[in-house]
Amino acid sequence: MIEIRIDSKSCDLHEGYTLPDDILSFDGDSLATPAKGGAERRVRLSLPCSPHNETIFRNATDPCAGEEFNAEYHEGVVVVDGVVMLSGQALIEAVEVEERAASYAIVISDGADSWAAHLKEKPLSEVALDWGCTLGAGAITESWGEGATVRWLPVRHDDYREPYDSTSLFPPQRAMTVADYHPFVSVEALLRAIFEAEGYEVVSDFMQSDEFRRLYISGAYPRADRSLSRLMLSSGFLAGRQSSATTTANQLGRAWLTPLVLT
Repeated sequence: MIEIRIDSKSCDLHEGYTLPDDILSFDGDSLATPAKGGAERRVRLSLPCSPHNETIFRNATDPCAGEEFNAEYHEGVVVVDGVVMLSGQALIEAVEVEERAASYAIVISDGADSWAAHLKEKPLSEVALDWGCTLGAGAITESWGEGATVRWLPVRHDDYREPYDSTSLFPPQRAMTVADYHPFVSVEALLRAIFEAEGYEVVSDFMQSDEFRRLYISGAYPRADRSLSRLMLSSGFLAGRQSSATTTANQLGRAWLTPLVLT
């Protein structure tokens, strides 16, 4: 028995429907060649445009439909006699019409992009970085060296809130404490940890460059909502976003970043 599910909902099938031969294909070289083992597999399937399938695919046969099925991630699963043969992202490739009967041509792909679809929903705070320390003056100083996974930088300027007393020999000065330093995470270390968690290794000349290795981002994820407002009031600290930033690509597929996006 063949069953095709989209987002856990069973779809109607053509009468006497059989699966394409490539769904059962197996490349033995994928066990010996890592590059082939990570390659994507795509299988094209045909489903009738029945009323039930129309609700699943959001009336994709109607060009005036308000919702687009491909605009969101949908999981497709092919089950044969209770055994899952294929599981991955489902996309509508075309709507085919033959003898006044319409059919959905869908593609279910698995393999190379499945980990990316999973990671895009994973918060950065859950990325496992191989780092730990007891925060103190020594740890802060050591973090300023080359190749540090986490670098602690001051985000508060010296201030002189107490009025100056002309009779005093020394003007009031404020000594910086551990609380005045903010963690910044290496972008290179963060990206490598993301890929390694899924069993991949990044090979990139750009990531080996000095420019990329110097990139750091704010790393106080758990307390960002509580700390950013305080830091902004005290020193104009802007290493974080106060709200979500969105953008839309132009006709050439380009999105532009301006200073306003960062604030």
